[in-house]
Amino acid sequence: MEMIRKIRGSVTNIAENLESNWMYMVEAQYHLTQILNEKQDILNQLEPILDDYVQYVRIQDQIRKLAAQRDKLIAQRKATPILQIRKRNELAEQIDSLAHQLEGRRKTKENLLKSRHYPSEKEIQEVGKRIHTGKEKLDELDQREKQYSLALQRGQTDYRRWMQAVHKEDADAVSKRLDFLRNDSLEKLVKKLKSHYGNDFRRYMLDGAVQDVEQQINSADHAVEEARKHLSVREKLAAYHEEIKRQNESRMLRSKREPERR
Repeated sequence: MEMIRKIRGSVTNIAENLESNWMYMVEAQYHLTQILNEKQDILNQLEPILDDYVQYVRIQDQIRKLAAQRDKLIAQRKATPILQIRKRNELAEQIDSLAHQLEGRRKTKENLLKSRHYPSEKEIQEVGKRIHTGKEKLDELDQREKQYSLALQRGQTDYRRWMQAVHKEDADAVSKRLDFLRNDSLEKLVKKLKSHYGNDFRRYMLDGAVQDVEQQINSADHAVEEARKHLSVREKLAAYHEEIKRQNESRMLRSKREPERR
């Protein structure tokens, strides 16, 4: 309220601060639109390859586990005295069963690679690198999205605060001053965004950002939150990373136990 008392009567000052906050919001909204478009592009690239790679990783993990069990049983059979025929035969049956399961899993992996047109495992492993890079980029974009969302919220708060400073009798004068300032402000913002995005700048996206901000200003209860797209893809990506984390932890635990057995 102290700020409002100080600035009352200064139509020009109020209009310039309103315009400054308006442009601040438009710029933040434009950045948010660009960020969401980038995220959508990444998700569209990951969607066709994510299921295949998650399936491949799970099959590989099953193969590793089966091979480890088989090797353990082979070691047990070798350590079993020759005269313990029954025990050695039981172990041999279990080893044969695991070998059969291993062959089945390897065949499943081979069929997966063929059906998805991967000439070898090297190609699908490259897919894993692309998924990892895409995940890192999405995390970076998430942080930027939060940054500009907060900026947009601050701009809305400040804009409403300055609007409260407008006397009813000065409303028309403030409106006219805003109209006078608007074109010049937009041109300055266009130059700023072109400098930042280069050839990726899109004027229609700026026009959309202007419309979004106008709607936000006209709606006191507007929630500044963009709808998430392809949520299922993000969930799959999160599940994939949990799967990798779980497998890594499992391998580390097994590697720690090996020396103890010896």
